Amino acid sequence: MKIFVSIFLTLAVMAAPLYADQIVLAQLTHTTTTDDEANIDFDLNGMDFRYMTFGDDGLYLGAALSVASEEDEVCDETLCIDFDIKASATTLEVGYNFDNPFTPFVSLVRSNVEIDFGVTGMGIGDTSDSETNIGAGMWFGGDDRRLQLAFTGVDTEDPAVSLGGYTVVDNSLVLTGFIGTSTESAGDSWGLTIGLGWSF
Repeated sequence: MKIFVSIFLTLAVMAAPLYADQIVLAQLTHTTTTDDEANIDFDLNGMDFRYMTFGDDGLYLGAALSVASEEDEVCDETLCIDFDIKASATTLEVGYNFDNPFTPFVSLVRSNVEIDFGVTGMGIGDTSDSETNIGAGMWFGGDDRRLQLAFTGVDTEDPAVSLGGYTVVDNSLVLTGFIGTSTESAGDSWGLTIGLGWSF
């Protein structure tokens, strides 16, 4: 998947003169997950790197790479076990920037979660899970300010939803933020993303 992202970004940069609005973002991410039945409660902190183009010809392209990790422990009545969790996601988006404020898009998200308990035996083993999901969303607004409503995992029984956007200040500096449910973890979860970027 990383190869496809590299090819995507290379083609996007080569086609840069065709696009009027390009945005690069670096964001901090925080996700909290709780599951009372499994006695799980942990946080994930990481980074999200994103590139977007809103073309004069109407084409919208987006790509993102997210990574997060955390150390925590899970306990039952008699035992607590430390574990490391690592999560990553690669996202590709394609849409159409209409003359009106709406830019609908579809996305393909490849996510991976690895849990390392650091012990063997007692029925405990490391786990790794990868999946590919389809998403859809909508940008609303103009060049200097846009809001986004997006759904990931629309092909699953429990899609995740996020709401956020960005605003351009001082001609090129971009402020961004999103809030929503996590696509990386089971249980009750929510995520917060804030960051800075550059518009050119």
